[in-house]
Amino acid sequence: MHTEIVRERGPDAPASLPLPVVYMPGIDGAGDLMLGTEALLARHTRVVCLGYRTDASSSPPLPPDYAQLAATAARELERRAVGPALVIAESFGAGVALRLALDHPERVAGLLLVNGFARHPWRIRLHVTRLVCGVVPAGLVRWVQGIASRGLLFGKLGDPAATKAFRQRGFGGLSRAWLQRLTMLTRLDLRSELPQVTQPATIIAAARDRIVPSVRCGRALAESLPDARFEIVDAAGHLILPLASIPWERHVQELCARAHGV
Repeated sequence: MHTEIVRERGPDAPASLPLPVVYMPGIDGAGDLMLGTEALLARHTRVVCLGYRTDASSSPPLPPDYAQLAATAARELERRAVGPALVIAESFGAGVALRLALDHPERVAGLLLVNGFARHPWRIRLHVTRLVCGVVPAGLVRWVQGIASRGLLFGKLGDPAATKAFRQRGFGGLSRAWLQRLTMLTRLDLRSELPQVTQPATIIAAARDRIVPSVRCGRALAESLPDARFEIVDAAGHLILPLASIPWERHVQELCARAHGV
């Protein structure tokens, strides 16, 4: 499994931010769940969206791990002359972003981690989910997701535009690669390495996240990272990056200023 650039866009006028933004997706892996926030940030700077892909060229396929995803991300960003950048990562992607900051610090100027974690504490739940998703038909999972998307994923803060865009996009889960990434979550533990992350970080956690205990995990990240700021978003669920009510522009601008020592 590797990381690749799936899309990039930039402002029509000269960029108002001196650093590009790189989006590291969650377990979905497609690189398009920023939804409206992607266009919002692209008004100010170059936005590069990454995605996770299965490497069909290796036989047998290499067992996926976070270091592998970070290394291939670094190669892609170097190839396209991206970086140092502000890396926005959500959920599963926070581990990839942290690994990228640790192993390839020249590519990362700052971290904006959304509902992320250095170690997912619900290991038993992850194992059960992996077993269940391995046998349940994908169509049934998509139907359940459509029913639960507003309450479970967006919480009470979900806006109609983001919910509609999410449902129209569809759900690409339950592939072999998705299940591999779910297994990777059960092995992730970067807690001992967090003090070595030198870049400034902003940690955003949703108070009503039912997928990840984001407030608990976010507070643990903020306490271990040398330069971190922590913010809780009340009434929000797991999927908050597309929400227009959250001041993503301000968060990115403030992180950019910290990255430049302002």
